[in-house]
Amino acid sequence: MKRKNYFTTGDGTYKGINARFTDAEGYEFEVQFHTADSFKAKAQTHLLYKEMQLAQNRLEKEQQKNPPNLDRQAKLTNDLAKYTNAMREIMTAVNKPARVESLDGRS
Repeated sequence: MKRKNYFTTGDGTYKGINARFTDAEGYEFEVQFHTADSFKAKAQTHLLYKEMQLAQNRLEKEQQKNPPNLDRQAKLTNDLAKYTNAMREIMTAVNKPARVESLDGRS
């Protein structure tokens, strides 16, 4: 099992604990653990997350062009910052669960 505690790490755009498991046949799956507040915030940021992914993909494609459109790159970079900041703003309302730090470093 691999686990990431986004209550104590990460860039502030997501709060939760993600655990990745592998079953006996090698199939990987992920389980997300949330508090009521972090689950609500995740739902509120979902569209922003999708928009951020789309902007990131477009920026990567634009950077590969020869020559790249610098104005388009600047707009996409600005969009990424806007989505990230909006997600962080929503996540600031999510409190860390008591003793969640005690999960860090355990597998």
